[in-house]
Amino acid sequence: DMLEMSMEISALKKLPNVIITPHIAYNTYEAIQRINQTTANNIVSFLEDKPQNIVKPPAAKPGKLLITRHGESEWNALGKWTGSTDVHLSEKGFREAAMLGQQITDIPIDYAFTSQQIRALETLEGMLDSSQQFDVPFERSNAINERDYGDYTGKNKWEMRDSIGEDAFNHLRRDWNYPVPNGETLKDVYARDVPFYTETILPRVLQGQNVLVVSHGNAIRALMKYIEEISDNDVAKLEMPFGEILVYEVDDSGKQTRKESIKINTTPPPA
Repeated sequence: DMLEMSMEISALKKLPNVIITPHIAYNTYEAIQRINQTTANNIVSFLEDKPQNIVKPPAAKPGKLLITRHGESEWNALGKWTGSTDVHLSEKGFREAAMLGQQITDIPIDYAFTSQQIRALETLEGMLDSSQQFDVPFERSNAINERDYGDYTGKNKWEMRDSIGEDAFNHLRRDWNYPVPNGETLKDVYARDVPFYTETILPRVLQGQNVLVVSHGNAIRALMKYIEEISDNDVAKLEMPFGEILVYEVDDSGKQTRKESIKINTTPPPA
């Protein structure tokens, strides 16, 4: 009996999810027979490389998704449509980046994404420095660049409003699919930045990482449309202000389950 027990224990020790502990137990003959049969089945399955009852680690709790707009740029301060033009932050924009960073000192950032445009990169770097998170890995992608305003790039917004009229001006800025000569609609922006979100950003969040995204007003509006399931008609009401961090918790598809907003005390630019 001792030899047989020793052989059983030796076999059990090879199973990936078995712990052997000394104890005294009292069972019926039927219960012991069921235990013995289950043990024998598990041993056979293990030897045949088909282990049963594998204990899987619990799924990782999703991290937080933080999204913010770059600080004021030099062209924002002048009221110009910046779009795809690469323009640096203004002095005020650098201050805003530092202020935004101070709001996330208690949220450890595991990874960050930003656009290929310098104003977004400068904001990201300012935020990470200000929050004392110096070694956060990040990547840049033109998928989350600002909307290309085509022929309107570099023009003063308010002069354009006077030129084309208030109604056309509002449609141009806010609508889902209003055409821009040689430029992008918001629908075009959505087509490039939402796949990047679902395929590249979201997997990190679902793995449990806190991910920071620093992008641009319209690129973020497109992301918000997807994350918050906003209709094409209602997207005109959607705004991403300066000086605000959106903090999302999301489901497996990347849609929001919870949202909060962190704001700094700043005056929006005239653009």
